[in-house]
Amino acid sequence: MQPDMAKSKRTIKTADVEKLGRLQCTIREAAAFLGIRVTTLHGLLKKDRRIKEAWERGKALGLVSLRRKQMRLAGVNAQMAIFLGKNLLGQRDVTTTQLTGEDGGPIDIDVSQLSSGERHDLRQLLTRATRTRRGSADPGGSRQG
Repeated sequence: MQPDMAKSKRTIKTADVEKLGRLQCTIREAAAFLGIRVTTLHGLLKKDRRIKEAWERGKALGLVSLRRKQMRLAGVNAQMAIFLGKNLLGQRDVTTTQLTGEDGGPIDIDVSQLSSGERHDLRQLLTRATRTRRGSADPGGSRQG
């Protein structure tokens, strides 16, 4: 691959850009390593197809490498695999919580101390929540009770 030239007359090699991408460097880190300004690197990534392709290829290959290492680590060090997956692969934990009352029944709430207006507002909120859960949200809360 041929070297590419930045405005600062520094030679920027696409191989270096790809390696920095593989390491998941930020633009700021890559610019510092290359000895150029952040704005110069942004400009190169916009204007120079070879630099942009090298950066994107490096980023993608770095994620593939991380995924491969994560799979190897999963059997030995699950915490590290989870950390890397969350921070660089966008993985996340999802927890579903369902609340029930006594013996799995509905939750019993005493609303006798609420004013008439507060009970009305509560009824509207519960109606909207029920509709949203069923997939037919009523953002205006048009039902009166």
